[in-house]
Amino acid sequence: MKVAATVISIIAENCEIGTDVSDLAARMDTRLETLDLDSLAMLEIVFEIEEQLNVELPFDPAKPEEYSDATVGDIVQRVEAILARQSQSAPESDAASS
Repeated sequence: MKVAATVISIIAENCEIGTDVSDLAARMDTRLETLDLDSLAMLEIVFEIEEQLNVELPFDPAKPEEYSDATVGDIVQRVEAILARQSQSAPESDAASS
């Protein structure tokens, strides 16, 4: 649940309109494009998620619609999936370097 709360908080903080974290958490089907986020805000969201959760998100600045068309829940699921893959591959990386 920490991942979802962190992602939701980051998105809410970067909204131009006053978006309450609890409102956003209750509406995981909210599309990011409806939150008045420009491409710079989208980039800031991606960078902040990467920094706070130590994850690398694929982001092509030429295709910001990959994120703006997504819902809040989609972003949470993407981050959780990447973190799950990282945790599964971490032991293999440690074993290979030994």
